[in-house]
Amino acid sequence: MNGVLSENHRAFLIFKQLLDLSRSDYYTEKLPDFALSLLALEISQEYIENNRMSKSINPKMEKVIEWVRINYNLNRSLSDIARVFKCNPDYLSYTFHHYTGYPLMKYIAMIRVSNAKKLLLETDLTIKEIGYRVGYADEKEFMKRFKLMEEVTPKTYRNAFPRTKLVKK
Repeated sequence: MNGVLSENHRAFLIFKQLLDLSRSDYYTEKLPDFALSLLALEISQEYIENNRMSKSINPKMEKVIEWVRINYNLNRSLSDIARVFKCNPDYLSYTFHHYTGYPLMKYIAMIRVSNAKKLLLETDLTIKEIGYRVGYADEKEFMKRFKLMEEVTPKTYRNAFPRTKLVKK
């Protein structure tokens, strides 16, 4: 079996924490073992989710997913997106949910938060700037959505991974 693990996923962040743990004397011996087990579970879960989505996607839904990936930061309603694809909003919403397991607007919010997490860890942009870049006009709405999805504030999330920097090749 093989698959692709997105670098924005929690598994990537757990891996970064695992690296940090391996370089620290502060943690107990068992903590890296637990983190490695958690990493394996996260990778498995993402593989299952990706496999479930990829096995039944039709070409139109692939186009919708790709459009969302590129345009996630635009403030578009379900009706606006349906017009882009020349279909009824209810049909688009139902079909998207059927094929991906997520309502379209929730999927967009997930993509926004995923990209925000990357910006939080890889840039020094303010929370407000990051919220704006990922498509939220209001900083408070961004912080509310982020906390709802990640169970921590953007600031807490950023501060959870301050020491480990990975070099991209």
